[in-house]
Amino acid sequence: AAWRLNDALLLRLAREVEADGAKFAVCLVPHLWQVDEGSGSRFLSAARAAGYDVGLEAPSRRMAGFSKKHKIPLLDFTAPLRAVSKDGMAYDQKNAFAHWSPLGVSAASQALADFLAARKLATVNR
Repeated sequence: AAWRLNDALLLRLAREVEADGAKFAVCLVPHLWQVDEGSGSRFLSAARAAGYDVGLEAPSRRMAGFSKKHKIPLLDFTAPLRAVSKDGMAYDQKNAFAHWSPLGVSAASQALADFLAARKLATVNR
């Protein structure tokens, strides 16, 4: 039910944005569990111990399918954040809400600039 609501809201928002003459795209922001290998392993272990069948890639796959079906550009920040997590932490793990670290913000900013420029969704001054 949650995915159906998500889809309906995104499609409605896309229609409204495009009706105003603007371009619409979606950014997918992963949870810390999807980016940091150690956090992901702990999450999966706890979820499975509680009887849940979950996959860390499911949100990305689901949104990629939605995006393709509806021809909505999608920027999934998972890969850029994982790439910098190998060199340092993309998330500030001292924060209980898992905000991005300066390294994570830098990676996401670069990914967003590249995404917008490649799709001509905005003019990006570098």
